[in-house]
Amino acid sequence: MANRAHVKPVNLVYGVDDRPPLFITAVLAVQHVLLMSSALIFPVLVVQVVNGSPEEMQGLVSLSMIAGGVGTILQSLRKGPLGSGYLAPEGGSEPFLPAAILAVKTGGYPLLFGMTVVTGLFEALLSRGMNRLRFLFPPEVAGVVVFMVGASIIPIAVKLFFGAGGASSAGRSENLAVAFITFAVMVGTGIWGKGSLRQFCMITGIVAGYVSAYISGLFTASDFEQLNRAPLVALPYMAKRPGLLSGDSFQGCGSIGARQKSSWSVSLGRP
Repeated sequence: MANRAHVKPVNLVYGVDDRPPLFITAVLAVQHVLLMSSALIFPVLVVQVVNGSPEEMQGLVSLSMIAGGVGTILQSLRKGPLGSGYLAPEGGSEPFLPAAILAVKTGGYPLLFGMTVVTGLFEALLSRGMNRLRFLFPPEVAGVVVFMVGASIIPIAVKLFFGAGGASSAGRSENLAVAFITFAVMVGTGIWGKGSLRQFCMITGIVAGYVSAYISGLFTASDFEQLNRAPLVALPYMAKRPGLLSGDSFQGCGSIGARQKSSWSVSLGRP
């Protein structure tokens, strides 16, 4: 069967087979890297839940970057059942964050690593038959799932946006100002920007956020001290390096299931 040509939707500037100019390609590539880097906040939040050390935070971020890089390479291949042939960057995502936080609270890093491995294998198996399972996920069901995923991270997002947990009310007001400036620049550029500027709304908002944070004193040169002390090439640091397939990695799954069932029972008013 002959391959059908891709039809570009009318609301897209560039289609999958188009080649943007070199400058636009370079800026969009940097913007895409910055956008992917924003997902590294998820391992940071997971470590903060258990009051982990900065070294543990750095190690988990490094592990996430390595895993995301390997996953992106495998996804870009098209070798039989392996890969899709498209550049689909892999990284942290909102749906996995509540489960990851619950896992690290219940069984620490071993359970978190074991759950991540099992989840990845399960998703890989499901990917081979998703076309046959689409009837189970009509828009009504998928919409509710997406809404619940967003609702589950509202407490974390609100704390980060409004600067809750800061040392003082002044610090919280500065965090709030920086958050609003970043959000307003992204939305304003994406809606009212002219020409190529609309395509650069993410990187424009990120730059505006960093400049605002530096002016307000939330972001200083001392924040780079730990980065400057870090070696150029090193293995990710973890205080305990449990085997991913050890017994500790899979203990606690029953506790997670029981806690989730209990929370659902309470929300439904059941004993």
